[in-house]
Amino acid sequence: FLGLQSDPNLVEVDALLAVLSMVSPSRPQVAVFVVRFFAFRKMLGCGVCKYYGSPMWRDFTALQVHYFTQPLVNPRSIIAHRWPEAFHRFSVLATFVVEVVLPFLVWSPRPLRLFAWMGFNGLNGMINASGNYGFIGFLHTA
Repeated sequence: FLGLQSDPNLVEVDALLAVLSMVSPSRPQVAVFVVRFFAFRKMLGCGVCKYYGSPMWRDFTALQVHYFTQPLVNPRSIIAHRWPEAFHRFSVLATFVVEVVLPFLVWSPRPLRLFAWMGFNGLNGMINASGNYGFIGFLHTA
C-alpha cells in the first residue's frame, strides 16, 4: 500500500460489498443507501482532509507542487506542473467544489446525483491523467 488515505477504503469497500451481496437481494434499498453513504463520506472526507491537512490547500497553492510529490510521477505530470498558476488555483477550487459540495447531491433526486457522479469521475479522470496512482484511481471511478 502507498500509505494514502484511500488504502483503508479498499478493505472497507470489499467488506461492505461482501455483506451487501448477501443483504441486497431482499433489501435493495439498504444496499443503495449504504453505497451512497460510502461515496458521500469518502468524497467529503477527502475534501475536509485537504482543507484541514495542509495550509497549501487553504491558500490554493497545493497543485503548484502536487505533480512532483505524488507517488509515481509520469510524463503528463511534468506538463501539468507547467500550466499557469491561475489554472492551478482554479483546479484547487474545482477540487473543493467536487469534494465538499457535490457529495451532498448523492441524497438528491436522480439528475443531481448524476451531476455529482460526473463531477466525482471527472476529478478522478483528471487525477488519473496527470498522475499515476496505479489501480487506486480506477477503483475510485468504479
